[in-house]
Amino acid sequence: MKKSLMIVCLLPVILLACSNNKRTPQLEETFVTKIEDNGLKLFSYTLSVAGPAPSAGGKRGGVGLSGKGRGSGGSAGGGRGAGGNKSGGRGQGGNMDPKKKGEKFAKKILEQLTLKVEQSGYCREGFIEIDRQITRGYGQVRGECKEGASDADREKFAAEDSV
Repeated sequence: MKKSLMIVCLLPVILLACSNNKRTPQLEETFVTKIEDNGLKLFSYTLSVAGPAPSAGGKRGGVGLSGKGRGSGGSAGGGRGAGGNKSGGRGQGGNMDPKKKGEKFAKKILEQLTLKVEQSGYCREGFIEIDRQITRGYGQVRGECKEGASDADREKFAAEDSV
């Protein structure tokens, strides 16, 4: 009797402990460079949440932005393109507004891109954002460096030459 009572009392505690196992999502990033024959330095940066992609039939959230024009970046990196197209989407889960989640993820992507560009030395004088695609758990920024490619750039980034 005592044994079964103890099991009945402990079972909910054990189940509750297992259900609260929150994990921080892992991010996967890709930085692909391309140097054109005329010295134009292009790149594509992708940041996505690792794990299974959301099902096609499920609700998708986030914000899609496509900025065209000249970015407003300093030497550390560019900014958003002028103009653009904004479209909010319905999201699911969490207490945060889906639009704010999308903006937060977009900010994270630009921070990571700026860090990647600085660390790699690819765009020494900053960059101009050409295009941005952001959806729930996925973001891609395509851009061009403000400076042309040097011989050292061609040598260093030749192996990664494909956008």
